[in-house]
Amino acid sequence: MAAASCVDANAASTAAVIRGERAPGWLAALHLPARLVGHDGMVRTVADWPAEDRRPVGAIGSLA
Repeated sequence: MAAASCVDANAASTAAVIRGERAPGWLAALHLPARLVGHDGMVRTVADWPAEDRRPVGAIGSLA
């Protein structure tokens, strides 16, 4: 979750948990970037959350 302040991010993330399946649309409408992970492990990003680096952890920063 990204917001103007930590308090705003905390409030929005708490509200998103309560909203459940409706959270992605709600966050997108508010233009609040977020990375959401479902109970099944599926990741969903909304509102211009940055793309994830899919390289293995050991490869990050490696010149190999």
